[in-house]
Amino acid sequence: GLGKTFIAAVIMYNYYRWFPEGKIVFMCPSKPLVDQQLVACQNIAGMPQSDTILMTGSATPTSKRKELWDSHRAFFVTPQILSNDLESGLCSPKSIVLLIFDEAHKAQKNFAYCKAVKKMASVTRHFR
Repeated sequence: GLGKTFIAAVIMYNYYRWFPEGKIVFMCPSKPLVDQQLVACQNIAGMPQSDTILMTGSATPTSKRKELWDSHRAFFVTPQILSNDLESGLCSPKSIVLLIFDEAHKAQKNFAYCKAVKKMASVTRHFR
């Protein structure tokens, strides 16, 4: 590879240190990629596992997600999870300081990446 995951992991770790109350979200378009990126980033950056969580539709029921958003800081999710949780109020857009997109070229038209960013930008501009 070109080192994109390494760069993302280092940026995530910096934001984790710079914004002690902020949330960091790494979005991947499929469940296998979410799993893969979580493992890779943990191996590279070493953020505490207690602050890191993977959330995908089948693995993380909606009834538990509010508690998970409140108790963790680094999230590896599908874009549908973030989009749905922003829309339903389970996740506050103001708490997110960094969004990372894997396979960003998929962010077109009504793809969940676009919905999530539109929702974030309608509430706050204080995220990267």
